[in-house]
Amino acid sequence: MLQQLHQVTKEHWEDQHELNKDSLRKILNSPQDHILVHDHSVKRLPSGKAKKIYETHTIEICVITDPYLWNWIQTNFELESDEEVTQKIFHAVHRTLVESETFLRHSSISSHGGFKIKLNGIRVLKDWDHFPR
Repeated sequence: MLQQLHQVTKEHWEDQHELNKDSLRKILNSPQDHILVHDHSVKRLPSGKAKKIYETHTIEICVITDPYLWNWIQTNFELESDEEVTQKIFHAVHRTLVESETFLRHSSISSHGGFKIKLNGIRVLKDWDHFPR
């Protein structure tokens, strides 16, 4: 299942990079202290008309791992193939999310049942592609 999600995320990622290459170039070339604040962030303020899609409080996330993790996993676990490294990273991400959700669902977090985590995408980067370090 994570392999399929990885592939879908990768395809979506590539499509979005092509569609938004001018905006992405502008972000990449912006001053360092502006990196986390963009014009599009202001446009995404909630309007109060959002449709409720979950019965419980849910945090939707997409996980992107960097090439450092790829290299670290490959080296420290002495894995031969890209498939083995990817599966090891998938397992680590899954375990981390399960443990995080367990913590977030604890009664000390909220009297209303806490938060669930929904993984909407995963992208494992073996190299930086066109991203500068």
